[in-house]
Amino acid sequence: MEALLGFTKIVLTASSSEASEWHHSIWQQMLSATIPAKYGHRWVNPDTLINESWPDGRAKYVPNGLRMVETLLLREYSEADVVVCYVENLEKFVGPETKVLAIHAHNPLGISYATDVYSKLAGENLML
Repeated sequence: MEALLGFTKIVLTASSSEASEWHHSIWQQMLSATIPAKYGHRWVNPDTLINESWPDGRAKYVPNGLRMVETLLLREYSEADVVVCYVENLEKFVGPETKVLAIHAHNPLGISYATDVYSKLAGENLML
């Protein structure tokens, strides 16, 4: 179902690294999350962060948790009221009628094994 531009009530999104399905590799997401920002531009190919959208701008691939939230919302709201898109397509759906903008956070506290242990292999406090 095609959403009216700027009139979507609920918009769900995820960062490019969390939504990446580049070569359908689970390692890509882990590497994107663990490489310190100081080195990210050297080790992460920008093409890996380009995600596929449907023609209307909706996201093809997002983290499973975000799809679960979408599924639960669709029990109460129509497809025209709930959209999952990538950050680069937010302007297609967020507008004056938008009531909720939910941003997926896979690891909001930064305490997963990948971000806690693997990032320390390159040295602590390398965010700058």
